[in-house]
Amino acid sequence: MKKFLRMVWFGVASGCTIFTVVGVVLALALGGGDPFQGMEDGFVRMAVASIVTGLGFSLPSLIYACEGLPFVVRMAVHLVIGFGVYLAASFWAGWIPLAAGPGAVIGFFLAAAVVVLAIWLGFFLYHRAEARRINEKIQERRG
Repeated sequence: MKKFLRMVWFGVASGCTIFTVVGVVLALALGGGDPFQGMEDGFVRMAVASIVTGLGFSLPSLIYACEGLPFVVRMAVHLVIGFGVYLAASFWAGWIPLAAGPGAVIGFFLAAAVVVLAIWLGFFLYHRAEARRINEKIQERRG
């Protein structure tokens, strides 16, 4: 239960942080303009979608505790659930540029996939390096 609550907290915090950073970057790109202007329920809808997206990626990561499943299966489950939640939240929040045509929608999906995979890879490399450091310390103590 403690790990579950920690993952909920991490998901909410991650979603809010990414939402804020993207909002600031968009505002700067617009020359200080409001990136949420003209969107129905803009800020609240997008904030909720960001929190749901954070949870959609953090909670499925609990699958990595199931050591009976091959790593590739655990990874696929995590990414498919996370990306699925993200896409549903994106439709609901209005992030997908449907009015801009199929090229923009495809570009959105590709950009989202690249970002998701880059974040996942960052976490993977961090945890792999952490495991190596722990194993080295164990080996040192064993003599």
